[in-house]
Amino acid sequence: MENVAEVAGVTKPTVYAHFGSKEGLFQALMLDTLSGLVETPLPAAESPSEVRSLLVEHATSQIDMLLAEPVLGLLRTASAEAMKRPEWAQGIVNSLGGTELELWLDKVDRQCLLAIDSPADAADTFWATAKGALFYPVVIGIAPPAKPAERRRVIVRAVDNFLKAYSSPDEYPPQPNGPKQKATHHGY
Repeated sequence: MENVAEVAGVTKPTVYAHFGSKEGLFQALMLDTLSGLVETPLPAAESPSEVRSLLVEHATSQIDMLLAEPVLGLLRTASAEAMKRPEWAQGIVNSLGGTELELWLDKVDRQCLLAIDSPADAADTFWATAKGALFYPVVIGIAPPAKPAERRRVIVRAVDNFLKAYSSPDEYPPQPNGPKQKATHHGY
């Protein structure tokens, strides 16, 4: 707190009066930094193929941003803190609001380019799929960031799986019954 006060050119009691505690300062710092990670708006889509390319582009830019330093280091710190204080982490998440993807999915649903019952659930599904192998193992330290070619392959697969779940059967017809291929497990 002394260093913060010195850099800010104020007294230590002033810092405590403003933030209340070291935890309050940490939370304010995290919120300020993470609020800068808000998703960028997606442009309008006119066709199913454009939906696919926009989703790939959007996921790539968001995941690249999350995996870049110093953001990744800060997210690792936030993850460690969240293990100790889940209520604090939930407060940070709640303060960040809805996602641009959710708003965009609602628009493409209304254009009949996708069939989505709940844009919020669809956005959660999309990010869970896209970030599942690329972000979460990296942020908790059990895997290094994927190389760009692998990152793109995983994102394209996530987008295609998402579109199979939310497109009309004409766009992604069911696969004929046949032997299923065993999924590759990446060990994390």
